[in-house]
Amino acid sequence: ASLDRHGLPHRIEPVASRGSWVANTGLKARVIETAWRESDRPVCWIDADAAILRPPTFLMGNPFDVAFVRRKGWEDLSGLIFLNRSEKAEKLLSEWVHLCAEHPNVWDQVLLSLSWFRTARATGMASQWLNGGVFRFPRPKVRDLRDSILHYPFRRKIRPFIDQKQASRALKAYVGASARRPDELGSDDLTEGYRAALASYDFRYDADLGAVVRRPG
Repeated sequence: ASLDRHGLPHRIEPVASRGSWVANTGLKARVIETAWRESDRPVCWIDADAAILRPPTFLMGNPFDVAFVRRKGWEDLSGLIFLNRSEKAEKLLSEWVHLCAEHPNVWDQVLLSLSWFRTARATGMASQWLNGGVFRFPRPKVRDLRDSILHYPFRRKIRPFIDQKQASRALKAYVGASARRPDELGSDDLTEGYRAALASYDFRYDADLGAVVRRPG
């Protein structure tokens, strides 16, 4: 509804559940790759449980191969991803799809990060890190009011573009086990060495998944 309201062309893809929330996040890469290959223009992914607060015009005519939010120098978010029409973007997508298929127990954001690392190291891909303020995450209404009065008018914060409702997280108990599975790996499991390598663009770091995440137990 929000895409229609802002006149933004879009496609919404239904997919069959893999049986767990984490495995379902891994379907994102394949859906994006399919849309990218069937389009003659750059594509922008937005989570299905999000809403457009205002059009992300900063992505229109974007010259970078890829753009997404990277927080703290190492934490990549996949709620908004821009992919240009370039061979480097195609290579990143192919790598991400491969990793998600091979590791259904690993969060898509961790595998997006690793795909970026491998592709950037091999190709010199041009990347743009978006301000985390493009997202509005679930929070008390009083914080929205505070920001509207004290921060946005004075440009102390940027006004969000995407309302990340994170509704899918509320369905984790329905989709799969409500407790975290023993073999599930997320952003909190990234090793200190890999975090430092991302933050400093040290491409000498081992790009094997085993060096990127700490295994449970």
